[in-house]
Order: sequence, then C-alpha cells, then structure tokens
Amino acid sequence: GIASDPLTQFTVVLAGLIHAVDHRGISNEDLANENPDLAAKYNGKSITEQLSVEKAWKKLMEPQFENLRRLLYANLDEKKRFRQILVNAVMATDKFDDQAQARRKARWEKSFGPGAAVDTDLNQKATCVIECLMQSADAFHFMQHWHVFVKWNERGFAEANRAFKSGRIPSDPAKTWYKDQLSFFDNFVIPLTMELKDIDAFVVNSDEYLNYALRNRQRWSTNGREIVAALVGKYANEKESESAKNAFITAISKEGSRDEEITARDAATSKHFYRLVSWNIDVLERILKQILAK
Repeated sequence: GIASDPLTQFTVVLAGLIHAVDHRGISNEDLANENPDLAAKYNGKSITEQLSVEKAWKKLMEPQFENLRRLLYANLDEKKRFRQILVNAVMATDKFDDQAQARRKARWEKSFGPGAAVDTDLNQKATCVIECLMQSADAFHFMQHWHVFVKWNERGFAEANRAFKSGRIPSDPAKTWYKDQLSFFDNFVIPLTMELKDIDAFVVNSDEYLNYALRNRQRWSTNGREIVAALVGKYANEKESESAKNAFITAISKEGSRDEEITARDAATSKHFYRLVSWNIDVLERILKQILAK
C-alpha cells in the first residue's frame, strides 16, 4: 500500500508542489477561449493541469537533476510508474471535468462505497486515496480555520476580479462569488470531507476538516454577501482605501449565526448534518456486525 511505498509518497508530495505550475489565473474553459492553440495541444482536456505536468517534467529531466532521478527510479519501468502516478495525481485536481469526476466517483464507490467488497483491488483503492488527497489539498482553505479560508478566498476573488477587468473572462465575479462559494461547499468540499471520513487512515483529521467546512459554510452563508461587498469596495481601485480595508476587516470578523439558527432555515446545511448523522450510524452498524461476527 501507499504507507509502504516511498516512491508513491514522494510522487504525491511532488504532485502537490507542481500542480499549479504556470497557472494562468483563469479556468480551463476560459483558457481554452483565450488560447485555442494551447487547448488544441491538450485536446481541450485539463489544459492547466497538463501544462503544469509538462513544465515540471521538462524541468525534472534537466541534467542538474540527474542524481535525483537516479534515486527515484532505476529503470524504464520504474520511470513509467513514477510518471503515471504523477500525472494521475495532478489530473485529479481538475475537479470541473465532469467526465473525469464521474469516473473517479465510480472508482470510489467500488473501493469505499457502502457495497464495496473487502477484497477490492488495492491499486484501485490507492488511486482513490491519492485522488482524494490531491483534491483536498487543492481546496484546503475551505476546510481549515475561518481566517485561513477568508485569506485564500480573498486571493481567489482578487485573481478573478483582475481577469474580468482585463477582459480575460466574461463574467463579473462580484455578481456570482457569494453563490459560487456556497455551491462549491455543497457540491464538492463537504462531500469530499465525507469521503475522507471513509478512509480509515484519516478518521481523526477528517472530523476536523468536516467540522471546519460545515462551520465555514454556515459563516459564509450568514456573512458572505457583506464580505463580497467589502471585497468589491477593496478592489474597486488600484490603491486600497482605508475605509474599504476597514469594511472588509469588519465583515470577516463577524461571528456566524448559531448552528441551530442556521440549520433551521438553511436546507443545504440541514442536508449535510443529516448525511453526517447517517454516516455515523453506518459506521456503528459496521462495527457492531464485525463484533457479532467474531
């Protein structure tokens, strides 16, 4: 498994370091419109991710890294395996490719879903774990402390805002940022933390990630509109005004509504808590069955 495979461990870390090499600051869809030749080169699939792998691989193949390469692989077969793990790990960070996500979901259900067989292919399980790790790392700020989430959320908004003002993307992020973040919590981040809970190796950390994700979502649901308004004011001009800075600090410092108040009026949050309760019930049932079987 991964725990006893140093090459896989190193490759996953390397994938985390290189997965955004030469990132152009816009989505793959917008990048395809901006640079059709680049899109054609990669057949319109995972353009940013493939570009990152190509740039990083080219750098790794330079003479100055010969000794490192000798430590990583001793023959062509090991080199192919190393590259395959690296490519698959980086490609996993393209979470907006619906077809690829559907394939990952199908693999996950076979490996860790409710009806997963005990003797499921270990390589398939390892692939699922790596994909889950990479996607979690790519969206790490959503499942950490509120101020970490806000810090990187602001940077994401600033990047999108620059792209819009320079005509690189068609839509003004100020109009959709609040709802887009809620949607990302609901349809990607929180389901991803639930998948982490299904991997025994991450039981403790996954509880922490899920807790942060749920609380950040609640707080964003309450204060997100005000935060976006403050961000719009902060980035309205090239030079940040003191009043805009203060408005942003005030908005992000407000506490969210109490859990029960949010849950009562927010159907999405209620659904997430219901899923969490159901997950815990399933875990208890599996443990009881194992005990009774013995």
